[in-house]
Amino acid sequence: MWNSDERRYATPRQHLFGLLGLTDDPAAGKGTNSWPVGEGWVTWLRENPAGLASDKDGDVRLAQLVKGAATRARTAWRETNYLLLRRGPYLIGAGLEESVAGEPKTLRGRFVNLFDPD
Repeated sequence: MWNSDERRYATPRQHLFGLLGLTDDPAAGKGTNSWPVGEGWVTWLRENPAGLASDKDGDVRLAQLVKGAATRARTAWRETNYLLLRRGPYLIGAGLEESVAGEPKTLRGRFVNLFDPD
């Protein structure tokens, strides 16, 4: 809980950055959006999400940022019509309607559909 008990952060980001040992001073990271942390990196786009979404080039800028993060993480960049994330025994997946063309991703196994109210 980023703002409970004795904690008084203006944003959840300030709390997260503090836990990671990063400064949240807006002037400190001018022109920088990636910092090494432990064995990985934190990449942050210092921009209002609504402004980015309404910018005609926002999608391109965001994709460039994520491609750079993938390169830094030594992960191949692939564009697909689905999102798939594995963490330990968990698999999180979603199909994308407005995306690159391709066959739907087929997953085999037993899954819980979090969007199904039943």
